Amino acid sequence: MTAPSVGLPPEPPGVPVADVGARQLGWVATAGATAAGLFLMSRYRRGWIFPMLGAIFLLLPHAVGAPKAVGPEIVPARLVHEFAIASVVGNGLFWLVPGSMGGFFCD
Repeated sequence: MTAPSVGLPPEPPGVPVADVGARQLGWVATAGATAAGLFLMSRYRRGWIFPMLGAIFLLLPHAVGAPKAVGPEIVPARLVHEFAIASVVGNGLFWLVPGSMGGFFCD
């Protein structure tokens, strides 16, 4: 699962969503901040300032939040929640299988 999907989960067709430009900007900002945060936390082991800064980079996009949808609720909230969970689980299984196979065959 990617970090942007935590704040901006997949949504089924027919659900009102925020502007595409705002959603893309939020996705890119979250992915970039996560990459920078993980880099800072893994690279600089001396002292506490860089790991702390990395943790702030990891949490900042989620504290700001994703762009909110504007429009009437057409699809029931329970269906939207079930769709998001099914999409995240399916995505996780998809990446787990090729990763496992690559580790097995390249070892």
